[in-house]
Amino acid sequence: MGLNSDLFWKNFQEKFEEHFRPIHEELREKFEDDEGKMEAKKREKYQKLLRIKRLKSRSKFGHLSSIIKSYVIKRMSRSLKYPNSRYMRLQAEVDRKRLRDFYTKFVKIGGKREFQYLYLDAEFDLEGLTWSDLGVETKADFTEVIKKLWVSWLKLKLGENTKEFKLVDGDIRNKLNLAVNSPSVDNPELKEFSKGLWLKIKLQIRKIGENGLQKKKEFSFKGNYLLLDLKTQRPVDFYDFPKSSHEYSYIDNHQLSSNVASYVYRIPLTNFERIGKKLEDLAGKENTLRLEVENVASVQEILELVNLIKEKGIVQNVDAQISLFDSYRALLQLDYNGEFSSLKKSLSALNQMLLSSGRSIQLKTHDNGLMIYLKGEFLRSEKIENESEFIQTRG
Repeated sequence: MGLNSDLFWKNFQEKFEEHFRPIHEELREKFEDDEGKMEAKKREKYQKLLRIKRLKSRSKFGHLSSIIKSYVIKRMSRSLKYPNSRYMRLQAEVDRKRLRDFYTKFVKIGGKREFQYLYLDAEFDLEGLTWSDLGVETKADFTEVIKKLWVSWLKLKLGENTKEFKLVDGDIRNKLNLAVNSPSVDNPELKEFSKGLWLKIKLQIRKIGENGLQKKKEFSFKGNYLLLDLKTQRPVDFYDFPKSSHEYSYIDNHQLSSNVASYVYRIPLTNFERIGKKLEDLAGKENTLRLEVENVASVQEILELVNLIKEKGIVQNVDAQISLFDSYRALLQLDYNGEFSSLKKSLSALNQMLLSSGRSIQLKTHDNGLMIYLKGEFLRSEKIENESEFIQTRG
């Protein structure tokens, strides 16, 4: 498949050693005495068990065997030089999709994404109550404290990936919406947002009931959050909080507001824990290529082409998105790692390939990079249908 096998096995082995280290240490401690020494007889048994454990653990690590759909043993032989060694030749059917996924799991090209900003945008909606029902005079008395606490928590957990954390006001929200809906990622006024994350939290508080005798109020809580990568304009993480309800005493307004605010603050934290892992999985893209596609017959052809580009460009970790489609022409944005020459070599495998429509891919080089021309006839009805189509999207 043209993948970098040396890099893969190097990374695979490093990850395995990291996984096997505690298993190794646990076994060694069983054979060592209080001074950390091992008798000769015990050492022999220890080394034999260590070898067996290592082989068994390595065979299961990462579920590598799941890549093989089926296999047939063609030949088995014994080494003439090393009598205890055996050789096996087999013919196997490989699941190429699983292999690609497995490869990208161990080979992260481009390293981690780093973000300049995380914009925290929290909205609180009340249903059947006012802010005074929560023991405060104004909305800000309740919400600002919670938002600042969330920012402090996120700084502590995500500080390695993100430099600055900002609370969103009306002006920043308008700019963020403009950045998301702008057709051009090169707009200089919106450039700073391309280096950011937009965390949108929506939380609804509803008053269920009130017991005047016991001086208690019952509230229900529900909401969700969405973390958006402003460069790719795609979700990094999202979650719907399950609906919950709690009863609070309102004898002391300060205590009431403090208890409710404390609960609201804790609602998303369990799921916020996974954001760090999600950001680590985002491989940084070093370069971008605008790829023009001419003589397009249908959207289906473009979608098929996008999948082929991702497949052939897996070594460069290519992410292909449709930027523009209008009748006969499409524009794709390719974010990738490494040199352009390496990407060009990988994409050259597309040349003369046939799409499911029977039309062939013609990869051409020009001064500004690459372009694709789809060669072959398509039905007139398809042309007429597509003349009225106009699809514009961003990745």
